[in-house]
Amino acid sequence: MASAPAFITKIVTRNEELFADEVVSVVAPGQEGCFGVKANHAPFVSALGIGELRITTPDNQTRYFAIAGGVAKVQGNVLVVLADTGERTLDIDVARAEESAERARARLFGAGLEEQVDLTRAEVALTRALNRLRIARHGR
Repeated sequence: MASAPAFITKIVTRNEELFADEVVSVVAPGQEGCFGVKANHAPFVSALGIGELRITTPDNQTRYFAIAGGVAKVQGNVLVVLADTGERTLDIDVARAEESAERARARLFGAGLEEQVDLTRAEVALTRALNRLRIARHGR
């Protein structure tokens, strides 16, 4: 059986390059919903949301990344993901993610009337922490 055609994918954050290699498919969390990319995809640009970025390599291995925000661009059989934040599955500090989730829950549900809580910020923090925990399960 012939393998699917490959294309170059780069996943980069402000601090590091998380991945750069040939892949056969990518599924990414767009702000308007997940989208998929395969070889010879039409050019496009998409804002990224919070979620799982999943790649399939030519040897049929699946790799997962926790992504939060940024931009994805496909052009010339190359996908570049510029993520605001991103982590490989095995790089996720589960204890730290659990602590972040608990802090966010406490801000959302434990604040009294006299406390000023930025609910949007707390909701985003909780979503990011829960996403990191979900992605970390792929590597455990």
